[in-house]
Amino acid sequence: MDEQAKELAARSTGSRYVELDALRGLAAFTVVVYHLSRAYEYKPRWFLKPMVAGTQAVILFFVLSGFVLSLPFWNKGANGNYGRYIIRRFFRIYVPYVAAVVVAALGAWKLLYSRLPLSPWFYMTWQTAITTKLLGRELLMDTTPALNTAFWSLRYEVLVSIAFPALLVGMRWLKPRVAFPLVLIASVGAGVERARLRTPVGVVELAHYGLFIVAGALLAAERQRLHEIWRRMTGVVRAAFLGASAFCYFGYAASVGKRIHLRVPEDLSCAIGAGGLILCSMHSRRLRGILLHRIPEYLGRISYSMYLVHGTVLFATLNLLYGKTSIGVMAGVYLVMTFAAAHLFCIAIEEPSLRLGKTLSMKAGRMHGRDK
Repeated sequence: MDEQAKELAARSTGSRYVELDALRGLAAFTVVVYHLSRAYEYKPRWFLKPMVAGTQAVILFFVLSGFVLSLPFWNKGANGNYGRYIIRRFFRIYVPYVAAVVVAALGAWKLLYSRLPLSPWFYMTWQTAITTKLLGRELLMDTTPALNTAFWSLRYEVLVSIAFPALLVGMRWLKPRVAFPLVLIASVGAGVERARLRTPVGVVELAHYGLFIVAGALLAAERQRLHEIWRRMTGVVRAAFLGASAFCYFGYAASVGKRIHLRVPEDLSCAIGAGGLILCSMHSRRLRGILLHRIPEYLGRISYSMYLVHGTVLFATLNLLYGKTSIGVMAGVYLVMTFAAAHLFCIAIEEPSLRLGKTLSMKAGRMHGRDK
């Protein structure tokens, strides 16, 4: 397994933990399936919920982002160069995003205003004229699904990324053990306010999702101590912890709470479960072995590209094939075309953008060093 891990790390796109890339990839796949189910208003049986855990996957993405982004800070104990950091984030998130906006606009151009007997969710996308105003909003990372149903979360990712180094300094000053309960209380408050508002405003949504990124960073700060706790656990306790994490993450805890008239904050429960799954992915030999398999690792490699392009592929597939073939065949075409498009997008756009960002950030670092 060590040799395989080295090989996977060599092919990794830069994450410290290859298994977390794979976890992200599996979560991205559930988003792909989830959006197909939304088009048909398909509500799965309880045991199929993990296959359509798209909403939960987005929360996992936020927690994972905070975890991975904060690792250099906690490892080196230094703030690093903010300019280099911003350059790398710009080419990591925004450049591929702009390319995905162009792809979505081209896909929508000839397929606008279709009237298919699908869910109301379907009519939230590709029903708005492709104008310079719309494209301008998309380039500013608008959260409406007019062009692509999956783009909305990236605005919060970018906004928190800009302030993230300062947030890390604040967390270090407060100490993670003090910061974590404060984040928990703030997350509950943001969730309550979000539920109170029929249409949550941007600041509330930013706080709601941004706190999950902060929670991921706090989890990373305590990872060594948590690893020691894991080592002292028995096999039964570890299995129970994994089961409880999955139970929370996939929404079963919130569902059970509703049945017994106990309000369980669903997103917060999901975030706690996501944190547990991250820990299990790093420390459980069996789970880590599964995630280091080539298929999950490959899904991790293309996960961001898959997230960016699958909505465009879905709406193009529905518009072109609905009523002409069975749902099963159409679903198969959608999945195959999503993987093909994500692979091409990854090797043609995402990975070159990553390399360019790394090169430019290194140059910026050398210039900064000479200036000193």
